[in-house]
Amino acid sequence: GCEERARRLAGLFVPEWRDVHRFLLRRASLLITPSGAAREVLVHSFPELASSIRVVPHGVPAREPLPGRPDGPHRQIAVLGYGGRHKGDGLLEQVIDTLVPDEVIWHFFGRERFGTRPRRQVVLHGTYRRDDLPRLLAEAGINLVLLLSPWAETYSYTLSEAWRLGLPVAGSNLGAIGERIRTHGGGVTVDPWDPPAVADTLRSLFADPARLARLAREAAAAGRALP
Repeated sequence: GCEERARRLAGLFVPEWRDVHRFLLRRASLLITPSGAAREVLVHSFPELASSIRVVPHGVPAREPLPGRPDGPHRQIAVLGYGGRHKGDGLLEQVIDTLVPDEVIWHFFGRERFGTRPRRQVVLHGTYRRDDLPRLLAEAGINLVLLLSPWAETYSYTLSEAWRLGLPVAGSNLGAIGERIRTHGGGVTVDPWDPPAVADTLRSLFADPARLARLAREAAAAGRALP
């Protein structure tokens, strides 16, 4: 099947791909990655380059944290940016369906459609201009941002945007998202490949307003410290 063909292709092309990039990277006096997690990926494949790799985080525009979000019968979760199966949409659908009894409303910013079928608890806000994002999130009364990427990201501008606005994040425990949350707080990490566990984590957050408020304060502090 496809998986077996992928293994054969990886075995054929990955060593050659690494050799080509080793040839190029060894000629650089300095290599920059946006996170320690991204640096580890390079060092794993090219250990001889470790001494020449420097971590320099990406910068994002400064923003004021959003005003406090009032409690209500519904909890508002934001999913930011483009998605797709490769970004964990299938896993996210399982989380959404699990939380139907919990009256969670899901706001998708940056896309016109989501999922294999319509869901009444999903609100599609469409594309947006970056400068409009704070207003849109405030109008929706967002309590939490979910970043459920099933693959290791190298940085995540979306995480930075959420922190700048003082929004706590439930993020993938993989790659730079997991690394940044574990280092700075401002959220919790989840296993994106375990939708029931993700749903349980979100339930526990909404059941503990004091903890959610503390994470929001940590997120604002992490946001102020960003370059």
